[in-house]
Amino acid sequence: MKFDQPVTFKIDSEIDELAKLNNL
Repeated sequence: MKFDQPVTFKIDSEIDELAKLNNL
């Protein structure tokens, strides 16, 4: 269960990067 947060955070970061690319 302790791995849940870090993994979610990593996924959020990847989504953030995709969103930035889409904004271009």
